[in-house]
Amino acid sequence: MKVLFVINQLFRGGAEGALINLLSAMRDKKYQIDLLVYDQIDLPDTVSLIPKVPSYVKLYNIAKNEKKVAFVKKAFYKVYNKMTGRTAFRRGAYKVLEDNEYDVAISFGEWFSCSLVANYAKARWKYVWIHADADKADFFHPDIYRYHECFDGFIFVSNNSRLSAERQYSFIAGRSYIVNNMIDADEVLEKSKDKPCITLPEDGLPRLVTVANVRPEKNHLRQLRVMKRLFDRGLRFYWINVGSTANSALMGKLTAEIRASGLEEYCLFTGAVENPYSVIRNSDAVCVLSDHESWSMVITETKTLGTPVIATKTSGALEQLVHLDNGILCDFDEGDIEEKIEEFLKDPGIGENIRKNLRGFSSTANVLASLDALFENRKKLLYVFDDINYMSGARAATLMQADCLRESWHVDLFSVTAAKDEELLSKYRIINIENNERFKILSVPIREALSSAKYSKRSKLLRIAYAVLVRLGMDIPLYRSLLKNELTHQFCGYDCIIVVSEASKLRHFVSTLSHPRKIQWIHTDYVAWRLHSSWTKKITRNDGATYKKYDKVVCLSEALREKFASLYPLLAEKTVAIPNLIDYDGIIEKSLEPCEISVDKSKLNIITIGRMESEKRYDRILSLARELSELGNDFTWYLVGDGTLLEDYKTACAEMGLEGRVIFTGYLDNACPLLKQCDLFVLLSEYEGTPVTVDEAKVLGVPVLAKNVGGISDMLGPAVGRALSSVSAADIADFDTSSCIGVGESEIRDYNKETSNKIKSIL
Repeated sequence: MKVLFVINQLFRGGAEGALINLLSAMRDKKYQIDLLVYDQIDLPDTVSLIPKVPSYVKLYNIAKNEKKVAFVKKAFYKVYNKMTGRTAFRRGAYKVLEDNEYDVAISFGEWFSCSLVANYAKARWKYVWIHADADKADFFHPDIYRYHECFDGFIFVSNNSRLSAERQYSFIAGRSYIVNNMIDADEVLEKSKDKPCITLPEDGLPRLVTVANVRPEKNHLRQLRVMKRLFDRGLRFYWINVGSTANSALMGKLTAEIRASGLEEYCLFTGAVENPYSVIRNSDAVCVLSDHESWSMVITETKTLGTPVIATKTSGALEQLVHLDNGILCDFDEGDIEEKIEEFLKDPGIGENIRKNLRGFSSTANVLASLDALFENRKKLLYVFDDINYMSGARAATLMQADCLRESWHVDLFSVTAAKDEELLSKYRIINIENNERFKILSVPIREALSSAKYSKRSKLLRIAYAVLVRLGMDIPLYRSLLKNELTHQFCGYDCIIVVSEASKLRHFVSTLSHPRKIQWIHTDYVAWRLHSSWTKKITRNDGATYKKYDKVVCLSEALREKFASLYPLLAEKTVAIPNLIDYDGIIEKSLEPCEISVDKSKLNIITIGRMESEKRYDRILSLARELSELGNDFTWYLVGDGTLLEDYKTACAEMGLEGRVIFTGYLDNACPLLKQCDLFVLLSEYEGTPVTVDEAKVLGVPVLAKNVGGISDMLGPAVGRALSSVSAADIADFDTSSCIGVGESEIRDYNKETSNKIKSIL
């Protein structure tokens, strides 16, 4: 397995140290590891961890030889980011990602832009590794939520950090994992035996140690105030602070506070040191008093050395320490910190008990097990929608299929337009291109696009070119080129891609992908549909060549497969018939909801469900309703659906004098309660695949009378209904509904099991 880690800089710090330890522990034949460090420049009072990178890791230190030029580039990148809102990277970084492909790519940190991995890494799995609490940290890079759809998941170093992030960012829910920070226990123990790299006081007073770079969230100022309070109570001890003092402004405040409190002899700041472990081992306790800490490496290292830890109740500390068992926990206020330290200093038994309980502590095995589980080789499947918000039978059938496959596959959804269904968003990772500037500007009026300051010059030029090409009828190549440039890396990370619609604008783009297995699902009678209008004729013109690049083309019935294969004989071998799954439990559950429409059971109640479009032939339905009425039949015909011709049909209904007999319900979120109460379901479409509405009628025991188009004859049997070449008023009036009892639960479950196996066999 080839794994890429990306980080901006690699100086000594908790997260950076954890990365080095993790790389060392991953010294295994199953992992081939690359490390990309793209902005490592010479900074004062810092310790580089580049020399610590294990030799078996392939290191790309992009700024290695830049020296002072690196500062010029850094300034340029800051200006560029401020002006454009985007992060630029060195060409060398782009080159590395262009030349390599990975199983897993990880943006290792929340303090720098993850866009490099999101947009340019060619990897099957992509993660952001987050080391801070999302609800407290003030350095969460905005690209984490700007590019969240590009990532398969987010790794947190503690459960509390994961939960806080999920509360703050809904997109993280369902995509979060826990891998605790790792230490190199052997190295920590070995280095702790060295002579301390600083001179430690030897006058017998207790020694407290804090190992933390001077940064606001470490709250050294609060530490000094606590120390002053304890000294005012007569206690005497040393407090040794090990870590970078590069933050000169904050260090100036600390120095002034030390002088004002008279602590110069007892509060020491050593700066960054190579080996803090001998200092930790020779201290009475290590104090980790941060405002927030997702998972403290110092706590884990200190526990490994058997030294007591006194820590504020950060999310990480609450998971790493049990109060008075393997450490001491205190609140964030100065009074409680003062009290806990005083108790520890005055009662030697507290420290002795903690040291006893820490014997034999090790965290390495658990961390590696978590990582192995995260990198398990589960296959990835992507369903491609043009608009996932469009409520159709194909959408319902596809989502049921996706639910079925989630047990064995990692399933994501793609939609050109952003999903609005909150329940679906909580269930799936749904990728879209709505926030992609290049795609977005294509739909913006050209005057607005050119006058707006929020679009870059490059995007405005694109909009001008698109306007010209639209006029020339040559816009499709540009759109396809954009898809290739913007989505190829993301789509190639999947093992299999299923295009949901035979009319999808992404069919050709998917056909150009080299890595994933490609499947086109056709939900209608393709042969009839493609000749329905000038638009369908235009978009299917090159389908033979396009589908030749697919691995499978799926039709919903054997009859539909045969028609498709007769049209494209060269595709016959890769064309299969797989019907839709039937959501028996869901249909029954929906049918039990209250029906908002009153149904007169003394009449014949007929129902038709579908979009109000010409191919559904509602004009024919109205004609049949008039004939039934003229023959003296007492009935109500419910027409359920919305569409462009709804008002036209309503007008025609009134002109025929059918008001009261024909009821237009409009679109219903759930038509099953009404369908259940009807005596007959009628469908007269010019073309169909295998309509979900027929399956719903089958489950609810409602007889079906339909025009024999598409795969309808394959769906119907004597217990379900009849498919006729044409349907007359007499057929409706004389239809024996008592002979149709529907399909039983056990029969549908057997059918679903067989269908599910067919689906899995082609993936």
